[in-house]
Order: sequence, then C-alpha cells, then structure tokens
Amino acid sequence: MHMLTCSQILKLHFVGQPLAVSLLVIILTCQIMGNAPSSAIVGVAAATFSALGAIRGRRIEDNPTMISIDEQLRRAEAEQEESLRLTDQLEKEKQELADKAAKQRETAERAAQAVEELKKKKQQQLDDIRKEREAARRATQMADEMKEQIRKKDEEMRRILDAQKELEAKWKKGIHPVEWPSREQYEENKRRFYKEGKIHLAITGSSGSGKSSLVNAVRGLWDDDEGAASTDVVETTSVVTPYPDPDPANPFIWFDVPGAGTLACPDWTYFNDQGLYIFDAIIILFNDCFTATDLAVLQNCARYMIPAYIVRTKSDVHVANLVSKKQRNAGRKADLSKITMEARKEYVATSQKTVNLNLAKNDPPLPLQKVYAVSRDTLTHIVRRESEDLEDCIVLDEHELLRDVLQDAYWRRSMKSIPLHPRSRKEDPILL
Repeated sequence: MHMLTCSQILKLHFVGQPLAVSLLVIILTCQIMGNAPSSAIVGVAAATFSALGAIRGRRIEDNPTMISIDEQLRRAEAEQEESLRLTDQLEKEKQELADKAAKQRETAERAAQAVEELKKKKQQQLDDIRKEREAARRATQMADEMKEQIRKKDEEMRRILDAQKELEAKWKKGIHPVEWPSREQYEENKRRFYKEGKIHLAITGSSGSGKSSLVNAVRGLWDDDEGAASTDVVETTSVVTPYPDPDPANPFIWFDVPGAGTLACPDWTYFNDQGLYIFDAIIILFNDCFTATDLAVLQNCARYMIPAYIVRTKSDVHVANLVSKKQRNAGRKADLSKITMEARKEYVATSQKTVNLNLAKNDPPLPLQKVYAVSRDTLTHIVRRESEDLEDCIVLDEHELLRDVLQDAYWRRSMKSIPLHPRSRKEDPILL
C-alpha cells in the first residue's frame, strides 16, 4: 500500500500547517507502534479540509434557486395581470357586441316597417324600396354574425369554468398540481432563514432519525457541549431551527427541520411549507424506514435543482449488532476483523438496496443515488480533526458525505445561473 512520507505530509501547505503537523504526528505514532495508517483515510481527510479552505477564500454568489423563483413569480404575476386584462376586455367586447346586435335588430325592424309603407307608394319608388330591403338584409346578417360571436364567447367562458371544475375534482381525488411558493411564503421564508453570504444546509428526517445529533456532529460538537442542539428522545423541534458553524470562518448555517410526523401538513406540501427551497443542500436522514415524506423531499429537490443526500444514521450501532450476530454464529475462534468487514459490507449493501426499492416504487420512479452510512461519533471526530480517535470508531461514508456536501454547495453558489445537477458536472479543480 502506498504510504505518505513525512516530507509529503509537510508539503500539505494548502490544508494548513496545524493539520499537516497533526497528520505527521499520527503517522510517526503509528510507525512506532508498528501500525500503518491508511493512505486513503489521510487522503480523503486532506481533500475534505482542502475543500473547506478553498471555500473560505471564495465569494459566495447569489442563491440560484431564489433567482429562478423570483423570475417564476414575476412571470406568474405578469400572466395573472394579462389574464385579468383579457377577461375584462372579453366582457367589454361581449357587451359591445350585444349592444350592436340590439341596435341592428332595431334598425332591421324599422327597415321592415319602411318597406311596408313603401309598398303603398308609387311605382317610381320601387327602386328605393329595393335598396331599403337590401339594407335590412345586411343589417339582419350583421345581427346574426354578432349573435354567433356572442355564442362563441359564451362557449369559451364555459370551457374555462369546466377546466376549473376538473381541477377541483382532481384535487379531491388527491391528484395535486405542482406548486410554487406564493410571493408571501417566499418573502417570509427568505426573511426567516436566508443570510447574505452564507451557505444554508438543511437536515430533514422523521422523528428519532438523529437529526439533532447530526447537526451537532457536522459542527464538531458533542451533544452535551455548549451551543449543541437538543437531542431529547421525543422530538422537540416544531420549527426550522438554524445553527451557525462554531468557526466564524466557515460560511455555513445548519438547519434542523422538524419531521413531517410532528406537523399538521401533508407530505406533498411539506417542502414548501418548511421553506426548503431556500437551502443550498438538503440531507435526508433515515434510521430504519424510508418514508413518503422523504420521497416528496427528493422529488422537490430535483424540481428545484437542489443537491440532496440520503443518509442512514446510527450506522455504528447497526454494524455492531450485525457483528454480534455473526460472532455468535461463527463461534469464539472466528476472525473478528474479517467478521467486522463482512458486517460493514452487508450493512451498506442492505441500506442501498432498501432505498433503491423505495425510489423505484415511487410514481414516477426517482433516479437511484448513493446512500451514505454514517455514525455521529465518527463524524464528530472527523470535524474536530481528532484523527487518533478514529482508530476506535467504525468509519464508513463520513468523509465522503462531508466532501460531497461541501463541494456541491460551493459549486452551486459559485455559478452565475441555475447549475446542472451536481452529479452531472465535472469535478471542480478548485475543490480538489
């Protein structure tokens, strides 16, 4: 296995001298004790904090989703104004046509009376009588044409009313339209959550999935540290709660979003009701079950082009349970390291398969995506840069999760327009 030399570690000046010295101490300690640290772990950790360093020095651009929503709202408002104007114009034209038709009918009646009177006159007036008859015919024709136009206008109004009734019927059957937030909702959520120059990261999931613990872990806090989010067994979060990064140099605000099960709102309105379109990335947590609300959040993330990450929490507990089960079946003389490796692979594969089935069963099916298996303790040690403590932890996808969230959020906010889906772009060399 390729190993980093001391000189290579010291050359990691783009990460920062403290991290380079820390990594050097870990490597020397491991060499003295006869152990070789994994170059993959060191490399991934270096890449993670390299990404963090690059983000610190770059300007955070405007939120592209909010730009898109602003444009969408302006178009919707313009269309509404145009619709009102056309409706008013239609009513005026209808009234004008009705007035003209009445006048034409009156003209026709007067012309008919004149014809009867002209019949009694002399022969020399026959030419005038013919002219009056022709005028009466033309007036009647015009009146009929106007009547037909009125009929068409009435038919158009009926079609509009029928469309409204059809929409109401679909609503009652549970077929819900794609909704954009109202101007009032958008402005209120922007006022509550959005901070200029910050990257906004939301953590969602059902009650008991470990949202608050993960909020603490990604900020490098233990649950009993000052400023940590409350981690009661019964979910106490009823409103979206912001938690700034303890390091002022990090432009991140993490948000603990209440689970749909604790709120009086249906799954399909949960995304807009909680203002999730404000955020630059959304982490969807699950412990045992993947819910309809989780699928609804994924659907809306795709619609708003917001990066989303499916994360299974408490993975260390699940892996430990699998190890215990396999040990009992294999006996006392079994190789513990081999059993642990098999348990990790089985757990990751099972988690991915469960999520894939849920994504495929959705209507319409959702694209398959990676499931990140993480544990609170491992993630906390990584953020706190306590590399020596990772030897006693089960390390799964914690490094990859941090790296992907930071890279995608930075990439999204550094673009001048709505970005491509984060998984379809090339890696940004600035973040590597």
